[in-house]
Amino acid sequence: MKESVLMKSTLTSIGVLMGGCSLEHEVSLRSGQGVTGALLAAGYRVVAVTILKDGRWQLGRETPVSVFEGLSRLRDEKIDCVFLALHGPNGEDGRIQGLLDVLGYPYTGSGCAASALSMDKVRSKDVITAAGIPTAHKFCVTQAEWHHERHEIINRVMDLMGLPVVLKSPCQGSSCGMAIPRDEHEMVRDMNEILPLEGVVMVEAFVQGLEVTCSVLDTIKEQHPRALPVTEIRPRQSAFFDYYSKYTPGATREITPAHIGETLTARVQELAVAAHTALGRKAGASAEEMARAQAGESNDPATAEALRFALKLVEQRGQVDAGDVQRLRAQGFDDGQVMEILAHVALNLFTNYTNVAFDVPVDFPEVALLRAA
Repeated sequence: MKESVLMKSTLTSIGVLMGGCSLEHEVSLRSGQGVTGALLAAGYRVVAVTILKDGRWQLGRETPVSVFEGLSRLRDEKIDCVFLALHGPNGEDGRIQGLLDVLGYPYTGSGCAASALSMDKVRSKDVITAAGIPTAHKFCVTQAEWHHERHEIINRVMDLMGLPVVLKSPCQGSSCGMAIPRDEHEMVRDMNEILPLEGVVMVEAFVQGLEVTCSVLDTIKEQHPRALPVTEIRPRQSAFFDYYSKYTPGATREITPAHIGETLTARVQELAVAAHTALGRKAGASAEEMARAQAGESNDPATAEALRFALKLVEQRGQVDAGDVQRLRAQGFDDGQVMEILAHVALNLFTNYTNVAFDVPVDFPEVALLRAA
């Protein structure tokens, strides 16, 4: 077993929560299985907890039980902290975090309030806009408004933004409930498909450009948030970084460090830390940016001041994807150390009465963390 980067005297048993009731159930299972394997390889005792689609809890291979019995069983296991490998609603939106707060369990990822705010794209954009961070223009459409004022809404889109636009279900993750219609027919179709998820759609101006992602480390030891290397996102087939591109092996090139020059890299990292701070993430967050410039100048550092940044918060993740592994490796961490650090920070922050932790977002296409060479 590799040498530990942290002392294990205070942390030996970790519960890994995966699955859940959201549209991202299967992705979460992959995340949880990868996290479990990495922690086991690092020498920890792991209690794998799968939340089924119907809400029942299953510890290991035991018979599924109600959430109340599941929590009782988890208490009997005497775990030191909970590693949240849940995705989407009920996993990343503050609800499970609030439950764990009440029960007294330290956990990975941001706390209840920051998780809830970060998962809500509408409100998180309002907060970071108020903090002076530029974002793409948006407005919201309810199901009732769409039913009664469809033509007026389409005209508003054409007047304010033009097509294409970006449609998003506000509180979904992994690009679920997202589309980029390029004409009126596609917009009507996509609105009709997305609205039933939450009864509201956020309509956002489309920003053409290179997509990059930047994770932020924020631990008690460092005391100040620090941006990790920027990663360039290049889907091979999809028009954007959609569900297929995120979770299909080989469907996306993730290049670390991004080929955007030193000046632009510094600006991306600055905005990532600013968004992280504004949203109260404290122990870890991730921000995604799209850079837009005049034709042919998007990668030229000399034109950095001409670039427009559209900062989009990425939902709190309690896992680690291949891109984040690249960024952490660039800082000297290996795969097992990533998991160990996450779990230890959760425990250390909890003992300081701060229920947030170092959040490295994890998407885990086919357990990329374990397979990376």
